[in-house]
Amino acid sequence: MGDWIIVEDIIEGIVERIGFGSTVVRKFDKSLAIIPNFQFAENAVINVSATTNWIISWVITLQYNTTVEQLKKIRDEIEKYITTIKIIK
Repeated sequence: MGDWIIVEDIIEGIVERIGFGSTVVRKFDKSLAIIPNFQFAENAVINVSATTNWIISWVITLQYNTTVEQLKKIRDEIEKYITTIKIIK
């Protein structure tokens, strides 16, 4: 429980409760979905919480007159952000 899962074309969210016949998943819009357990047996389940490597891609738009000092500040802010995220080691 507490894992972020994806069952393609069926559900994506955080597992809140696992019962004998169904599983309760909290979707990212905060709604609850009750999924019959046979769906998990018949479809591939991706446990996103178990992911060990992430690829993060950012697009940073700059003006042509951006100075070297401004670029260094941007770099430093990105580095500061990355080092404070819990999932990045």
